[in-house]
Amino acid sequence: MNGLAKLIRLIAFWPLSLLYAAGLELYLAWRLPRRQRLSVPVVCIGNISCGGTGKTPAVISIARHFVERGIKVAILSRGHGGHITGDYAVVSDGQSILLTPDQSGDEPYLIAQSLPEVPLLVGRDRRITGQAAIDRFHPQLLLLDDGFQYYQLQRDLDIVLLNGADPFEGGWPLPAGNLREPISHLHRADALVLTGSDGQQMSLKPVKRIGLPKFTGTRRASCLRDAHGASVAAEWLQGRNVGCFSGLGHPEQFEQSLIQLGAVLKIRRRLGDHQAITTAQLRQLWLDTEAAGCEAMICTQKDMVKLPADCDDLPIYALAIHMAFDEPFWSWLDARMAGLFREEKGERSQEAGGEIV
Repeated sequence: MNGLAKLIRLIAFWPLSLLYAAGLELYLAWRLPRRQRLSVPVVCIGNISCGGTGKTPAVISIARHFVERGIKVAILSRGHGGHITGDYAVVSDGQSILLTPDQSGDEPYLIAQSLPEVPLLVGRDRRITGQAAIDRFHPQLLLLDDGFQYYQLQRDLDIVLLNGADPFEGGWPLPAGNLREPISHLHRADALVLTGSDGQQMSLKPVKRIGLPKFTGTRRASCLRDAHGASVAAEWLQGRNVGCFSGLGHPEQFEQSLIQLGAVLKIRRRLGDHQAITTAQLRQLWLDTEAAGCEAMICTQKDMVKLPADCDDLPIYALAIHMAFDEPFWSWLDARMAGLFREEKGERSQEAGGEIV
């Protein structure tokens, strides 16, 4: 969205944003004291903006960090864009993936693919999915994906990701701006992580006044993978003409990553966040891309998992990325988790349970 469009949006909707923020304050004053606590620690990875901060690779990276340290983890996700019946569904039982991307949603499916040893459940009510995960898989820790705005569940640690290029994205909540919550609500977080692509300049100045630990996370390309799982080095992009498409909150970040890897982007197609592309759209896009002298089309990993099966003959590669946190972040996280695990189990057991309101 360009500057003029943002100004028009602000002028048109600022009264509604003020009303939204006031209503949210009243709701949280009632809701937060009534949050339910589960019997194991809950770590939340979230943000205050509408996408574009790298939550999915962050969840994968943090979950893998815990697994490597012998901590038994289960992941809870809303399953945005998925279609399940009942209160919840198990995407992965830690041995097999049990749902399709259409059922689970693209991001949970991608997380399950990346962490085959970690159980993952989806459902609207994370109190229910959390208890189901505890009963079935007996984790030592629950990781809450995109849960900063899930106010019904008590967390032991809230890690909030911010877009490193523009942490507050204009500063206005919905609908005038792009924030799910006012900036002042960051006081509920335990740490802030500014995220960006490799080589991107981080804008630290806006967050300096916030009295929370601050870290950085960098999305780094690892390779390119096709629909059959074959991979080539990301350096293959250097100097090559390609087209790209993506369904992201901030597609420009993905496109900039390709440019930084040396790709020459001849065709760019931006879908809605989580939007799937049809067979007809994909084949027409390849015809346009081929006519522009391109060798391949590049998409994101979460776009790849929902591509039509009858298009696997096309030269499409997903840019595989991982989130690389700075070393102080891991030291801080390990210290905080050590403190959580030292808590007496009896204290947590007394607080656990309660009626769902």
